[in-house]
Amino acid sequence: MYPIFQLGGPVTGKDFYGREGVLRSLQRDLVDKGMRGYVIYGARRIGKTSLLMEFKQRITANKKATCIYIDVSSIHPFTLERLYDTMFIESLKAFRPKLDMWDGVKSALAGSATAFSEILKNASIDIVVKDYLTIKFRLKERKADLQELLKNALTAVEKYSERSKTRGIIILDEFQLIEKMEPKTLWAFRAHIQNWKHAAMIVAGSEVSFVEELTINKTAPFYMLFKIENLKPFDKKTSENMILDKFKKLGMHIEQNALEKCHDLTGGYPFYLQWLGDAIYDQKPKKIGIAEVVLAFRALLKESEVIFYSELERISEGEKSVLIELAKGRKRITEVAKRLEKPDSTVAKFVERLIAKGYVIRYENGYKLVDNLLAGWLALTY
Repeated sequence: MYPIFQLGGPVTGKDFYGREGVLRSLQRDLVDKGMRGYVIYGARRIGKTSLLMEFKQRITANKKATCIYIDVSSIHPFTLERLYDTMFIESLKAFRPKLDMWDGVKSALAGSATAFSEILKNASIDIVVKDYLTIKFRLKERKADLQELLKNALTAVEKYSERSKTRGIIILDEFQLIEKMEPKTLWAFRAHIQNWKHAAMIVAGSEVSFVEELTINKTAPFYMLFKIENLKPFDKKTSENMILDKFKKLGMHIEQNALEKCHDLTGGYPFYLQWLGDAIYDQKPKKIGIAEVVLAFRALLKESEVIFYSELERISEGEKSVLIELAKGRKRITEVAKRLEKPDSTVAKFVERLIAKGYVIRYENGYKLVDNLLAGWLALTY
């Protein structure tokens, strides 16, 4: 049977659910209106990559745009030079899939002087390719710098977009890895993108601080250049409709109060809704009520240990201790500080860092974890 609940990897095509308003905005602003870019941010596992991949599929299918998707976190080891090479290579793949001497280009990028020489002699290889490879070799001989390489990588996107008479859109997922590099790099991005007429860029990330530093402040490099989209969890109706629709396809009935429980336990995170639905299905219940949902959720908490232990490795011990107390229901800084026997000012700093990293949000008169599943796991584990 074709899996109804999709786990692992982005969800696209007939399995994609929701986000239609965001997809329409991206199409309208980037393709139809010619806007230069978007910043898309949201918590981990909120569905950013699925949205971006679905957008790529849709605009590629309508032939109005050529889309280049790059997951920055997949570049190992990460360096700016490797990133720019990836941007350039993926642009060639998207716009010139039948490029002559493709193997020669790859060899030249890898440092082959022979391949580089052959490309320079080849009249069929266009100037965009030759310019980029020339900068690569000048960089190798320390006669150029990375800013020149970035300029040529971005020029390739703009030039090929113009030639193809389609809107070229380059997507950089997990952009915060670039943002954490030297600040002048971001200003170099802006210097070139602001002059684009035929191309656009989408950058995506999960840290709140990443968006603020990139776009919101007047001194930010992408201020007034990119539109901002905060990707939020599904609302109650969307969550319920998604679960209901999938169980209908399986020929199974789920009670209304169980649907509501699915939303409450997952917080409307698309990834968790898929995961919880799959865990419920694994039980092969005769009926699906609240008891079946809770039982599946407990199994989910057990399964998620590997993910969440990995999450905790990203934060300091002080941040971790504060996160645990918030997960246990202590929502005010004074309550957490008293429990941890630390000054209010120290706890406040930890909370601000957790907000910046996307783990915590301000809520009513206090704070809470963004991720309901992480909160439940922490409360049970510690």
